[in-house]
Amino acid sequence: MKIEASTSLSKEEVERLKQEAAQHAEEDLKKKDHIEAKNMAETTIYAAEKALSDAGDNVPVELKDTVRQKIDALKEIKDGDKIEEIRNAQTELSSELQKIGQSMYNTKDAQKADTPEPKKDEGENNDDDDTQQQPTRK
Repeated sequence: MKIEASTSLSKEEVERLKQEAAQHAEEDLKKKDHIEAKNMAETTIYAAEKALSDAGDNVPVELKDTVRQKIDALKEIKDGDKIEEIRNAQTELSSELQKIGQSMYNTKDAQKADTPEPKKDEGENNDDDDTQQQPTRK
């Protein structure tokens, strides 16, 4: 007994499908680029919104307002078909997002500088003091 496929594609049909795939390759690449740009924009928007909520009062109001404006601008264009505009807006938002991180880092450094370290009494025995002298043997 011999089993064969009941529907097979002819050579002409295979060639036609290859030509169609080649014709749509550029269109598919544009769709892929658009989807990647949109996904990157959505990821950056999420990261920016999270950074704003995590930062709280550690970031200046002007910077928060600027970031919110960039978020809104990116939200408006991310579903459009202008890939370069989406990428540019995403890059601008990323740049502002870095400023939030820098501001928070600077705020933490300033808080550390403002907090005095506890002083040790000279007469007290401090276990964490590495400068204690060891008794000498005679």
